[in-house]
Amino acid sequence: MTLAEALLPVANRNVVTDVAAATEAARAAATTARLNVEINLGGIRDEQARAALRETLGHVDPVVDRAAAVERAVRAILS
Repeated sequence: MTLAEALLPVANRNVVTDVAAATEAARAAATTARLNVEINLGGIRDEQARAALRETLGHVDPVVDRAAAVERAVRAILS
């Protein structure tokens, strides 16, 4: 995500949609991983492991927000 955010202001207009596609792929990976963790939390008996996984889930929303910001920026460039 950091690389995409850094490339966006300097990327060729023909490349910005590729940057957006990369951030969307990262968003999809993060949200899919979150769903997989959430569905499997009930089967994990180790409370420390469950707590660590729950804490890790907190990293997903910022990824989603950053991907959305890149998409908005790309749409602004294209309009």
